[in-house]
Amino acid sequence: MSINEKIKDLNILIIGAGPAGLSLARLLQQEKGCKNVIVAERDVDRNIRIGGSSLDLHDGTGLRFIKRANLYEKFKNICRPEGESITIADKNGKVILRKPHLKINSKKPEIDRGDLRNLLIDSLLPDTILWDHHFISLEEQSDGTTIVNFKNGTSIKADLVIGSDGANSKIRPYVNNISLKYSGITLIEFEIENPKQVCPEIYDLVDNGLFYALSDEKGFIVQLKGDGNLIVYLSCKRDEIKIIKIITIITNKNNKNNNNNNNNNNNNNNSNNNNNNNNNNNNNNNNNNNNNNNNNNNNNNNNNNNNNNNNNNNNNNNNNNNNNKNWIKESGFDFKNKQFKEIKDFINDDVLSDWSEIYKNLLNNAVEPFIPRPLYSIPFDPMVEWKSKSNITLIGDSAHTIVPYAGKGINEGMADSCDLIDCLFEIDNEEKEFNLHKRLNKYESLMHQRVLEAGNDSNEAKEIVHDKNACNLLVDRFLGSYKYIKSLIPFYTYFINSLTDSFGYSK
Repeated sequence: MSINEKIKDLNILIIGAGPAGLSLARLLQQEKGCKNVIVAERDVDRNIRIGGSSLDLHDGTGLRFIKRANLYEKFKNICRPEGESITIADKNGKVILRKPHLKINSKKPEIDRGDLRNLLIDSLLPDTILWDHHFISLEEQSDGTTIVNFKNGTSIKADLVIGSDGANSKIRPYVNNISLKYSGITLIEFEIENPKQVCPEIYDLVDNGLFYALSDEKGFIVQLKGDGNLIVYLSCKRDEIKIIKIITIITNKNNKNNNNNNNNNNNNNNSNNNNNNNNNNNNNNNNNNNNNNNNNNNNNNNNNNNNNNNNNNNNNNNNNNNNNKNWIKESGFDFKNKQFKEIKDFINDDVLSDWSEIYKNLLNNAVEPFIPRPLYSIPFDPMVEWKSKSNITLIGDSAHTIVPYAGKGINEGMADSCDLIDCLFEIDNEEKEFNLHKRLNKYESLMHQRVLEAGNDSNEAKEIVHDKNACNLLVDRFLGSYKYIKSLIPFYTYFINSLTDSFGYSK
């Protein structure tokens, strides 16, 4: 039996229906004719709204996959080359660079995340994706197979398992012991509806593409989506400790009247007391079968929490937790709705106090909710080059979470699918017997080399965006030596576009 036939006979399970996982499934089915491919996705169906900014696909990675998967013509019908335009301004609204989209030279066309996902889903064979399959655990068997268990009670036996379940991957711990590192940057994401009407100055600066407003080691990154909304990221270079303190102050202000919680004679009493609850001195829980007290963040005066006659009493006290890497969850700060106004007021007063009114107007027209996004990354100093020891490997953010400032994360994930396919189906005349593990390790080595360059470039972009001289450094990054004629670029671009439009060469 040939190598191709052996791989085609494998039961292949991809966990996670993100761009990387769907890309791999497409190539396995369309290019290699694999029939036993399953994608298990935790979303209940394909109609779950995909949030976030639009994506620019790069020629050597994302577009490489699109063309290889025979999806380029369909992609061209839904992508937005005009999304390549870039504008940079400072906190006073002074424009530093306008770089309109050159229609005949589109190198990184934009596409909304939802549109890309639909393109990939529609390219797969029917019933490839199993929706509502939330991964719980896996068990490696003596015969080399793996049994994967899901929250809905089902289990799947697979010969090859590929983790494609994102930055917070549940598959990663089965492959390596890498922990993500906090980047020092936290984004707050929100959207603007009807931007042309409610914030026309910003809408004009976005110019159908991407707008950076940068000063004081922070700034806005604003992008136009296909539905006409603006997606906005407020990017702040703040350590987690400072953010915890800020959130604690706001939270305590809103919770100052909620300090006396008395729960008596309960079978199960779960008390989650967060954020400097220094006055919670009278929480008496008596005669409880199970009492789980999770008291976080300097509960210095909770001296009278008496728990009597408990069968199980688990106290997880994380006092002075200065190394907390999940401050959003631990803080108790309600970003979704209850404290929307408080967050908005805090940003206006504390973060944007001396910024132009056009940015404050942008914030004031935000549509609920604010979404906090602390950014994490795999270590790059040095990068840990892991190798799987079984029939399980990783692609996409599961394998290499990186910060998003160079737009390379999803592109690298789609390139993973190409490299993994090549390694799986490579003809090796010296291989006497099909060795799946060896082929996975070769893919992982190729992936590490490629991602190291992408990760370093992304980290460099992150530092530029949050530098005190961010605007000028970003102009250098985008233009290089052409920065000296940056004022002429809009006129040149508009002139070329008018010519190509008149001759019918524009999209």
